[in-house]
Amino acid sequence: CRTSRTNTSSCSGLFSATEQDRMAQALFDSLLGLGRLQALVDDDTIENIEVNGCDRVWLCYADGREERGPAVADSDAELVEMLQALVARTGAGERTFTTASPRLHLRLDDGSRLVAMAWTTPRPNLVIRRHRVRDVDLDDLVTLGTLDAALAAFLRAALRSGKNIVVTGLQNAGKTTLIRALASEFHPMERFATIEREYELHLHDMPDRHPRVVAMEAREGSSERDATGRPAGEVGLAELVIDALRMNLRRIIVGEVRGSEVLPMLQAMSTGDGSLCTVHARSAAKAFDRIVTLCLSEGVGMSDAFAYR
Repeated sequence: CRTSRTNTSSCSGLFSATEQDRMAQALFDSLLGLGRLQALVDDDTIENIEVNGCDRVWLCYADGREERGPAVADSDAELVEMLQALVARTGAGERTFTTASPRLHLRLDDGSRLVAMAWTTPRPNLVIRRHRVRDVDLDDLVTLGTLDAALAAFLRAALRSGKNIVVTGLQNAGKTTLIRALASEFHPMERFATIEREYELHLHDMPDRHPRVVAMEAREGSSERDATGRPAGEVGLAELVIDALRMNLRRIIVGEVRGSEVLPMLQAMSTGDGSLCTVHARSAAKAFDRIVTLCLSEGVGMSDAFAYR
């Protein structure tokens, strides 16, 4: 403000109400949210956010568009600081983002998955994958044009007859959405488990549809090592699958099989009543090769022939 000759104050330079609201929201996002990323995460039309440095941002929209986005920080150092502050606020003590732990996997409050890397790449990189469709069933996928009525009827019959189903595809193919739709065909009182590295299926967030689901999430270890040389406090998917086999479950859903959890998952599929999992493979036929490769690479002591059987 400035004082005029008549000793009256002129405050024409103050922010307008709209500007004040915008500043308050920016401050809130900075302190308790994702900073400049928050507005992008809140946009329902955006499906994926890709950041290759603070000022190189790409937005992938639900309708297939890919456009350049605004800078999410003034510098790469500020971007890293924002991620470190985010980790500190989550209360997950086993997760850190430092030069000693240059990778970050985090589930955001809205269920989105954040993956970030720094120090091992020329500039900080992060990807946020949003799950826009959660409460979905096979009929919804038919309406959306993802499945036809005949395929939906086949999958529904396979589930009800207790068949195991492995969903394959590349990234962003819709594997998680299809698993959600398949799970929606379970009887409401069916007891089953979901086992994931980070919660993505979010079936436990729908108690009206799945009142007896047991949701299990892997846990990263700390920087300290235990007597076996593993990160202290680490709980992997393979251990969770073994635990699930003792919990009076009819089915087990493993969000993604990509490592040592492959053998326990095969055991679950051979003893359960129609379990589900996803595998990164280019086609259904390639899924067998992928599963065998995982079995052999994890050193479980089996031959190619036995793995294929």
